[in-house]
Amino acid sequence: MQENPQNIGAINQLSMSTAQLVATEIVASYSGKISTGRYENEAPFFSIKESWTNIDDNFIEERQIALHSLCHNRFEECEKKSMSDRVTEQYKHVRFYSFGGEQFPSVTSIINYDKDYYIPQEQLVQYGARGTILHKQIELYHQTGEWHTPESIEELHPYVVILEKGSLGLTLDGFNFLGSMEKYPYEVISTETKVYNPEHRYAGRMDALIIYNGKRSIADYKTGQIDEDTCFEQLSAYAKCHEDIEQLVVFPINNKTQQGFSKPKITEDIDDYFDKFKKKRELFKQRFGL
Repeated sequence: MQENPQNIGAINQLSMSTAQLVATEIVASYSGKISTGRYENEAPFFSIKESWTNIDDNFIEERQIALHSLCHNRFEECEKKSMSDRVTEQYKHVRFYSFGGEQFPSVTSIINYDKDYYIPQEQLVQYGARGTILHKQIELYHQTGEWHTPESIEELHPYVVILEKGSLGLTLDGFNFLGSMEKYPYEVISTETKVYNPEHRYAGRMDALIIYNGKRSIADYKTGQIDEDTCFEQLSAYAKCHEDIEQLVVFPINNKTQQGFSKPKITEDIDDYFDKFKKKRELFKQRFGL
């Protein structure tokens, strides 16, 4: 990035015809080049102008500094947005969430940014479609208390087609969320909530905030193979977007067992897993500059 902060301020004094008032225009600007933009270079320019009457030099200097800072902040926002756009374009598996006009990388993108997927993309899409269907069914069950078939949920139609036409022949048979819910009941506080952490600059969408065994918990439903460390790192990041989270819970919903689910995996070592996540967050920043 090449910065051109020379235009910190320009002052024009205009005589006023009434009551001997003098109007002073205070102008500040900031420009620079962003080499990481989607094109060869981006060169945003920001300028702010104010008009005041009967002010002294100290006030003028203070306002110039303040306005220049505003312009510089806008430039930095533009720079981060350009960088996140480029990362998203080059790395299709990296996702960003927007909060307050800023771009935050997703928790799963941070955890998985350096993983090599040895499964063909066409197969990944099919596994993803099945997971999306089951997660939506669970979400609606929490909202309505009723279990909906995928065919009855309009937004799931494209994913149903992917399963029906897919080469893997994946089905939803053998996945028993209702059985899991009956054996391991809990109280739902919220589901499918977007969260973000401004301190460590990440965001995500968590499956559920629940009360399980009397403890305030971040919960996730896993329909595929489970890597406990990865799961708990992900949930610890969501936990640090809330207060008073006591434990992390993973509910395996799968067709690998006769009953269609497995015993929940639980940990209270939130800080330990979050320390691991923070290391990956720093590595993500080193690689992408975000």
